[in-house]
Amino acid sequence: MNNDKCHVLDQIAKQNKRTRWCDIKMGDILEVKKDEVFPTDMLLLYAENDKEEPVDIIFVDTMNLDGETNLKPRTIASSQMDSL
Repeated sequence: MNNDKCHVLDQIAKQNKRTRWCDIKMGDILEVKKDEVFPTDMLLLYAENDKEEPVDIIFVDTMNLDGETNLKPRTIASSQMDSL
């Protein structure tokens, strides 16, 4: 898993680059696309639907964590911050 690749924003070049999971550092901004693995220790800042419209809730498959096959709702962090 650590050698699998993910999309990381290169903040200097302002473009995504493919990086191994083991090379991710705290503070990196990642782009996770539909049906890709989403690690549990990541903070979700933004999501959009198939029509490229922003959404406040996404549904994730947690089968690798708890064995359950139903999707779990997760709230976008920025929408939670707005309510504080």
